Amino acid sequence: MSEPQYGYSLVWMLGNQGIQVEPGTLYPLLRRLEKQGLLESKWDTNEPRPHKYYVI
Repeated sequence: MSEPQYGYSLVWMLGNQGIQVEPGTLYPLLRRLEKQGLLESKWDTNEPRPHKYYVI
């Protein structure tokens, strides 16, 4: 992952690679990785619907 991605875009990107991941599985995993300091996140509130972007 070369640039920040939000959760649904990760689901879409993984699906295009043949890896089916449900959002209900991905989001808890992202939160755990963030808690462990393995990735960072930030909110973008400039869009109509805020997105939380993740960076490894």
